[in-house]
Amino acid sequence: DVMELWSLLDLVSQSAAGDESNFKAGYKRPIEDGQKAKSRQFQIARAKDAQQKLIDLHSKWMLGRSKSIIRDQLPAKTESIAACPMGKLQQRVYVRFLESADPAALRKGKHACACGSGVERWECCVFDGEPGPIWRAQHPGQDHPSREDGCSKCPYCMSMPVITAALKIANHVDLVRAVPSEEQTSPGEYAKTLALA
Repeated sequence: DVMELWSLLDLVSQSAAGDESNFKAGYKRPIEDGQKAKSRQFQIARAKDAQQKLIDLHSKWMLGRSKSIIRDQLPAKTESIAACPMGKLQQRVYVRFLESADPAALRKGKHACACGSGVERWECCVFDGEPGPIWRAQHPGQDHPSREDGCSKCPYCMSMPVITAALKIANHVDLVRAVPSEEQTSPGEYAKTLALA
């Protein structure tokens, strides 16, 4: 928006861009009039003139530096990779999570179903017991996976949420810790985090 540019110019140039009403009359309105579909030639010409004056004013007061201008002055980019082992609590939480129902269902999806049907688990029962909190968050209102309920991708519909939860635990346990103060501000997220924790 041209008026945002006026705000910046007014701030850095101590009113060299004029007051708001003069700026609107000299730049904003002519530019807008020249951009309309039914603009006349004189309006288009006036808009181009106003745009050029605005570019000149902008160039006078605002210095834009691209990286290419100062590339030779920048230090060489260095990348350091620091391996940080998980703490004992973090390891316990991570292992507990990986052994829980949702990640286990993903790992065992291609195994023969435990019910003895002879088909792969993902086509039959999906879970050994009750589904976990990630499955429940993905399928609100359902008690157990069922092909009749419309999710033909179970358990693979949980892939990204399971990966995200594992990454959060690997980064820091507090990322999956339910904070009581969040119960008021975002009850849905609090409930999901509480179920996962």
